[in-house]
Amino acid sequence: MTARRGIVHHFAGPTLESNKDAARLTAKASAPCLISPDPAPSRGLLVAATGHTGKRVVWRKCRASQRINTQGGTPPAVAECTAANNAPESRAPYSADYYFYKPQPR
Repeated sequence: MTARRGIVHHFAGPTLESNKDAARLTAKASAPCLISPDPAPSRGLLVAATGHTGKRVVWRKCRASQRINTQGGTPPAVAECTAANNAPESRAPYSADYYFYKPQPR
């Protein structure tokens, strides 16, 4: 297996977007999974692909995506969530490894 490096932006939906060409993979959550004994930031995620846009061949064939080795992503502490700093959303930067799965050839 050859590893390919790229930068992907993951946002609500869930949606994965390539920073290289803005191609998108849309999905639905299949299974959250705790990858590490540290329960706060180290969440893994398995999603089933539901659609794609753009020309990325890997995403046209993709049936599932898995996020592992998550670093960061810890949301603000409850004590930090006050009326004074109320916002519609909170961003928690993180990095992770993503694997994309396609069906085996027959």
